[in-house]
Amino acid sequence: MRLLLVILLLVMTVAPAESALFRRVAADDLPHTGKSFGATWADMDRDGRLDFLLLRHGNGVGVYLVRAGLRLVRQDSCGFVPCRTIDQHGTAACDYDGDGDWDLYATVGADRGQGEGPNELWSPNAKGIHENVLGENDVLADVRGRGRGALWLCLDEDRYPELLVLNFMSRPRLFSFHGQGWHDWSERLQPSRVSGARIKWYAFGTAGDLDGDGRTDLFVSGGSQYLLWNAGQGQLVDVTDDAGLTSRGMGLLQTVAGDVDNDGDLDLLFGPRVTGRLQILMNESSPGKMRFVPGPGLTHLPKIGSLVSFQLADFDNDGFLDLYMVRQGPEQTNVPNLVARGQGNGDFQDMSLAWGGLGEVEALPCGTWPLDLDRDGDLDLMLTHGKEDFPERTGISVLYENTTGNRGLTLELVTTNSSPHGLGARVELHTGTGIRVRQVRGVLHHGSSSVLPLHFGLGDDPGPYGVVVTWPGGAVQEVELPRAGVAYLLVEGAEEARILGAGE
Repeated sequence: MRLLLVILLLVMTVAPAESALFRRVAADDLPHTGKSFGATWADMDRDGRLDFLLLRHGNGVGVYLVRAGLRLVRQDSCGFVPCRTIDQHGTAACDYDGDGDWDLYATVGADRGQGEGPNELWSPNAKGIHENVLGENDVLADVRGRGRGALWLCLDEDRYPELLVLNFMSRPRLFSFHGQGWHDWSERLQPSRVSGARIKWYAFGTAGDLDGDGRTDLFVSGGSQYLLWNAGQGQLVDVTDDAGLTSRGMGLLQTVAGDVDNDGDLDLLFGPRVTGRLQILMNESSPGKMRFVPGPGLTHLPKIGSLVSFQLADFDNDGFLDLYMVRQGPEQTNVPNLVARGQGNGDFQDMSLAWGGLGEVEALPCGTWPLDLDRDGDLDLMLTHGKEDFPERTGISVLYENTTGNRGLTLELVTTNSSPHGLGARVELHTGTGIRVRQVRGVLHHGSSSVLPLHFGLGDDPGPYGVVVTWPGGAVQEVELPRAGVAYLLVEGAEEARILGAGE
């Protein structure tokens, strides 16, 4: 009897094993071997779904149309994008001109900055095939830059986004479009900080309203870093020192933003080159005054090694942002990826073995994209491998289905009077357990960027949920979402949101 009691107590005190969160999907049309330089997402066939565009470095772009049931269908890329090869290092997707079709800005390696690789802007013609609309002398071609990606963002008060172009061993550039043509705004990027022998490159940009004043700010990082506050009409002011970011994480491989403590503002997560440890900076800003302070130490997480990329996303739908980190060991060897659960205070718990989705394949990693491909309210996971020019190995693209039992929803915005995709909009989701805040932002990841639907994890909250959208320009729209487990489409000015699908 005593032994039975001991066994019973042990069973009661040991927590049950957690089920795997990610299940690998057999996607026969995805490529199995090859090289890549990351990927992006854009609606290529005008069916309302974001499709998968795999950059194969100097071997063109792979086009994979997304269908219901987590199915991707391989296409002849010549029917969608320019049928030729360039030294492509990143692609930024956005309907920049607001005509309803997604455009693609392709950054080119430019032969180490020697002027032999002008960037290109691909827009669809009458047949829906994208073609380059720039000449080599167009200002947007940036013929002297060594392209390493680009990011669409809204800095002024018109409906057209600006474009940040990032380069390696050459200055970043900023361009503005006002409906008729492009203007060079690069001088607004504080050229004193981006020139000279000490500062070599800026390869990452993170945009969002960091101080809560309704305007998009910009953090640029790479060989060094600087924070630009948007004073209005796209006038950018360097506030790096005042914000407390001067000496933190010099030499950043990547920076991402996300509200890790659910207080309504964007915190910053740094991936430094030297220390091998992620750093979290908590946002304590107020309108017009930027301030960031160190968050919890993340020394209990595995060292970065050679960090390739990382993302913040609510994978388990508990309402807190989680972490997915893609790593690479020395000598181009593979290291298991990290997936960690957000604790709601800037700290993370390693869940790699429990949740699965480690991405242990033979090919070297490039990055990861979390998004709700099957429109069931949780975030699936696409991993891209085959890094750059290293020998080709199997496993270039791997898709995982999210199997969480918690509730969640995704929300896509369509604008009629504002910037495309609702860029710059602030969305509050009112639930029974509090308010979740998201911003519509372009997200840059391993050189490529897109504007993805918003995602909200809801735990076991059954709904309904109230949504308050503050559109760029200040207009406020309120609707009710009746339930979770689906994806919604909300048109600016509409009285209700439309359900796009539920587990398609």
